[in-house]
Amino acid sequence: MKINKIKLGQSKLICFFIVLFFSSVYGNSLSAYGERVDENNSLWDIENIALIIEDQELPSNSGEKEIALCVFDNKHSKVKLLSFFRDTYVESPNGEATKIGVLSDTASKRYIIDTINNNFNLKVSEYAKIDLIKLINTVVSIQCVTVDIKEEEVYYMKDYGIVSSSTHNLTPSQALAFTRISGAEVGGRERSDRIRIVLAKCFEVIKKQPCENYLSLIYQLIPCIESNICSSSMVKIGMNVLSNTTYNLSEQRIPFDNTRKKQRLGESTYWTYDKKYTKQVLQDYIYDDILPGGCN
Repeated sequence: MKINKIKLGQSKLICFFIVLFFSSVYGNSLSAYGERVDENNSLWDIENIALIIEDQELPSNSGEKEIALCVFDNKHSKVKLLSFFRDTYVESPNGEATKIGVLSDTASKRYIIDTINNNFNLKVSEYAKIDLIKLINTVVSIQCVTVDIKEEEVYYMKDYGIVSSSTHNLTPSQALAFTRISGAEVGGRERSDRIRIVLAKCFEVIKKQPCENYLSLIYQLIPCIESNICSSSMVKIGMNVLSNTTYNLSEQRIPFDNTRKKQRLGESTYWTYDKKYTKQVLQDYIYDDILPGGCN
């Protein structure tokens, strides 16, 4: 019993020094790189970050980027990952009707953030652009991600050695191929789901690593992300999530299941939704951890 207590104390001490190390290395002003440095340098109860998930090997304007929202909820010890379907109807800051997937492939980061805020009554100011290929290669090389492959997905995975519908431990190339399956449904709904599944599985892999591996993990993950958040704040958020054993992941997709519908507007088909309901339910979910009714 005494030996176990000593080992536990050593692990906590290692984590403590990791935080101190990164705070000192990355705590200096990084304004030269355009990063925002928090004045009080403290963790917020709720941190909303717009995710721009990029697959650079896909052709331009063919779904190379996906938009999601990552919420670090310290009040309820949750990471909330919300993906936007590419055909989701939104109004751009200049008032034009468009699809959020079109913006993700063509617009600037600031324009994307403004669109999210204007359409969903949010106050997002930070972004993180994730290199999906680098992230998957980095995380899955540490440990394979376990994914349930459906019958209809096997056809797209045969060239990567998946020939049956069951639970598979995916290699980096298999995991990347899984995120690229567009599926039969138009509008990127299924692909958004698959990307979110793989991101969630990557989170599980990282979360399961022993405390003494956090330092090397952070070193490996930083090159996968471009952000306007200063690196010291990113490290603090990450260390808070990794070191807190009660932290878990919650997933949703926008528009929510119970109000979305396909609607033809002009020459395009959109996912439309009840705007008032979606704004309120999104606020309740992000800030009060109230799950949207009718969602799965």
